[in-house]
Amino acid sequence: IKMLDYDILATDIYVLGNKKAEDRVARLDFTHNIVIKKDKLVVSE
Repeated sequence: IKMLDYDILATDIYVLGNKKAEDRVARLDFTHNIVIKKDKLVVSE
């Protein structure tokens, strides 16, 4: 999504909803083995 001249990835939008700040990891794409669990975003390398 192109918004306000910034590239917004799907995970950037998703992580804004995380309650805990340490779970808000942005600037990732779905090529990074992202696993979405209830109330948490887990990224594995």
